[in-house]
Amino acid sequence: MKKLDIFKIGVDHLVIKNIKIEYPEHLKKLTMTEDGGLQEGITERGDGFTIYSFTKLTKDNELIPFVNTLIFNPNKILDGNNLKNSRAGRIFDALVNVKERLEQKDIKLDYDESTVETVEININIHMKFEILKKVLDLIFYVLSKGKSKCTYGDDSTYITKDRRKVESFWFRKNENVFRSYNKTLELLEKEKIDIGIDVTRIEDKQSPHNFKKIFRDKNLKLDLMTVLNNFELIEEDFKRRWAEVLRDSFKYLEANHAKEIEIEYRRFKNAQKLARERKKIDPSTKLQCGVYKYLHDNFTVFDKKYVFDVIDRYHNRNFLREKAAAEKYFKDEKGLELIGFLADFFCTAFSELVQD
Repeated sequence: MKKLDIFKIGVDHLVIKNIKIEYPEHLKKLTMTEDGGLQEGITERGDGFTIYSFTKLTKDNELIPFVNTLIFNPNKILDGNNLKNSRAGRIFDALVNVKERLEQKDIKLDYDESTVETVEININIHMKFEILKKVLDLIFYVLSKGKSKCTYGDDSTYITKDRRKVESFWFRKNENVFRSYNKTLELLEKEKIDIGIDVTRIEDKQSPHNFKKIFRDKNLKLDLMTVLNNFELIEEDFKRRWAEVLRDSFKYLEANHAKEIEIEYRRFKNAQKLARERKKIDPSTKLQCGVYKYLHDNFTVFDKKYVFDVIDRYHNRNFLREKAAAEKYFKDEKGLELIGFLADFFCTAFSELVQD
């Protein structure tokens, strides 16, 4: 597999409905539902797909036909894993693959009237998750208005030696799910596949309502071939959504982060001033470490620029000396560069991202 094939926007998961299904009578199964009714039909599972076809009889003897549904991952079907994502051509190939597999069991599928309910779309990024973690934490915080979650690994069950290691960020709003995670580690842990490169994945799954809106706004229907022939609409919507999140994250930093650092900076300086006055009376009074070490040890600094902004505000004469002192602690804090790096995937230029 070419590495360049991995790092592009594509689909990882689709839900297709209104498929015509024919199958032998002996494959039907009668099962009881959670609400006390009965359902008759088939559930057929294969590597990378599940297909449902049922007729349901409720406990009140109401007959409800179940919409035939195919849930599948074209990448697992074609590649055996879900590292490489799929665009229209590969999705079509995977559908043909599923159809041919099921025909071997006398199950016949007809996609002519099928519709796409929703997809999960993603992008693989060639960078360590650990490097991007601070930026991902920020953008998921902004995206979710502080309600995002993160998951952890533990070295008693995971190969990684770092206990309590953040492995992913995720946020769910209604049926919309947003997630970013260490794809390299996931493949290693779940599928025992060592891909030998660093991959971070950003993905989202839109609710059926929001997915429908993408095509409705263009006066298009959701039949399978229309969706595949207009795949670029899904990609454009994905890029627009995450570009907006990055823009809002940048605005959040500009509006809040420098102020937060300034407040901590002034609090430390005021405390030091009081300590020096007290020391004149009580020589045993201890002074704290320097302000930049204090900020480094007690405060999350997203980018050294915001510390330098505070220095420019409070040091008219000695700003070069102060910046040199701050550089010792914050030389590796380059969160804005990472936002720009991500912006390259979602919009044409970072300057466009931050425009009002």
